[in-house]
Amino acid sequence: MKKYIIVFALFAVVSIACAVETALLKYAPDLSVAVSEINVSALMKHPAVLEMLNKPEYLSSRQKWENKS
Repeated sequence: MKKYIIVFALFAVVSIACAVETALLKYAPDLSVAVSEINVSALMKHPAVLEMLNKPEYLSSRQKWENKS
């Protein structure tokens, strides 16, 4: 009996995940081969990215870009 409950719960979770994914895919073109998602806020908090952004050679070009924006 426990196996059936676990299998049912697994199918429920998968169907909900597919429904959410399908809602996001409406923004992708029909001929897309692959779709990916990037969490930019998490990426900007990553230590390697923070270290790179604070290097002097990147800092001046970053400041120029921010001034243009």
